[in-house]
Amino acid sequence: MYKRHFDSKGQEHDILVTKDLFLAMRILGLDPEKWISAKTVEDIINFISASELFDPSIYKRKLNHKHKSTLQKRSVQRYMYEKLGNKEKQKENIDHEEYLQKGYPEILQTYTEAIDKIEDQNKINVQLNGESIMSVFNLKPGHEVGHILKFIKTRYPESETITPEILEDVATNFYFQTICWLR
Repeated sequence: MYKRHFDSKGQEHDILVTKDLFLAMRILGLDPEKWISAKTVEDIINFISASELFDPSIYKRKLNHKHKSTLQKRSVQRYMYEKLGNKEKQKENIDHEEYLQKGYPEILQTYTEAIDKIEDQNKINVQLNGESIMSVFNLKPGHEVGHILKFIKTRYPESETITPEILEDVATNFYFQTICWLR
């Protein structure tokens, strides 16, 4: 099961929450035993719509061409899609983070850590220039900025951004070389 996240740059990320199907069902407020006992299409529709997180608006959205053509070819899927779109929403305005915190704090922690990693990556992957060097390394204009920039361009001639790898290399090797040179 994946949970979608839009980062600070507006990019979409699908974050893996769990690979366990039955845990995913429980997180979604579904009873795995009812899934196992479902025998008909109506049972499956009722199973899906029983979740307090169920939102029929998902099934009312405008579909892209690929999804439209898939539904046209598959009558059972089309039927389920229409039925689910006509169901009532179970609850209004559920705070998903609060919901996860109550029932699945370890899942929320994993999800939050993944978001933090994505956002940290966004902060680090900045354009490689003197201004970004000053910002990332908290420096004022001066020779050290030029030395770091030269160090990076020498070791990573193809790089246009400051990546975590470059950041670690500068932190360990550049500063280590500088300290050894000063002695």
